[in-house]
Amino acid sequence: MGEGVVSFAFSALKDLKAYAFALALLGLSFAGMVVPFLLASSPVALLVAPLLLGFVQYYVIARLALHALRRVGFSPPPFGLLGVFKLFAVYLLSGLIALFSGYNLKWLGLFILFLVLELGYGFVSAAQNPLGFMEVFSWVGILLMLYYLVVFYNMLRLSFSAMALLSRGLGLFDSTRESWRLTMGKFWRVFFNFLVLLVAVMLFLFLVSGVLAFLVGVAAGSMFSGSLDAAAASMGLPVQLLSVLPFVGAMLSFFIAFSLFLFLFSPLATVLFSFGFVRLYANLSGGAGDRVASFSQLEAAAAQPAWQSYKPGPKPAKGASSLRDLAEEEEDPSLEAKPRKKPAVEAREEESEPIDVEELDFAGLDDEADEEK
Repeated sequence: MGEGVVSFAFSALKDLKAYAFALALLGLSFAGMVVPFLLASSPVALLVAPLLLGFVQYYVIARLALHALRRVGFSPPPFGLLGVFKLFAVYLLSGLIALFSGYNLKWLGLFILFLVLELGYGFVSAAQNPLGFMEVFSWVGILLMLYYLVVFYNMLRLSFSAMALLSRGLGLFDSTRESWRLTMGKFWRVFFNFLVLLVAVMLFLFLVSGVLAFLVGVAAGSMFSGSLDAAAASMGLPVQLLSVLPFVGAMLSFFIAFSLFLFLFSPLATVLFSFGFVRLYANLSGGAGDRVASFSQLEAAAAQPAWQSYKPGPKPAKGASSLRDLAEEEEDPSLEAKPRKKPAVEAREEESEPIDVEELDFAGLDDEADEEK
């Protein structure tokens, strides 16, 4: 089911650059929490700072995706700061197309038809009974919930638009069309791969955070137990109360540490998910490494002159190569030696020589004829 998506995602744990991207995302997360408190006195700076942080975060995520694309065999075009605006624009365009079913207009038309019918019926019902309009609003809410399924379907099919833009340098609309084309007839395949990847990454995140938080809770419980034993000896507190407090302290320490480790390792989980997402895109596009390699070979062949790529064949061996070849020539009648062609001068001399004609004795023939008579 994973099609190598999960294994490639966790191969990022062996990539040092992946940890650098995770640290950069973690630093941006800290900045996003601290900067609003530092700039609370300046409304303009408070408005501009999140935009700058979001711009930098988009850039880091784009560089992470480009690194993963190179790992699977793509040769993406150069990406600069201007590409961040294109990346943000393609995300916005994908959302609008998904919301209004731009590539699936039958669902939008059906939704509008039902909505008009429901509202028309609501106004008619409201004219007769004021509570009838509220009933229609409940049906409209159900219709909206059903249409959200269509939006989810559209979003899943358009989720590779950014990858198409980064890997091939396509335009905004070309990127969305490419994502829609790649996922045609593959919705459930993409959905289950997404689900498997998400479950694997979240299990890793919760497992690592839970184990570390458990160790912190055990250490905190033992620390509380030792300090409370000393306090009990000096203050004469009941033993039943003191036996519960270390457990409570350990549980509180566990939950606090668990939340902290979830925050610290969430950027690494983002890196793992990005790697798996890129591998899924490579699988859908049909083997990026082979395709890019063949394109590069064709470009190199086109740029190289024909005479440079010519390679002469092996030279024929002089004489017979072996006794076996001589034996085959003697046995094969088709390989008999042809008669030597005579020179032109010798051929003309043979043609000019007189031909001797034997003289016949006609007298003897005449005597034999007379005797027969």
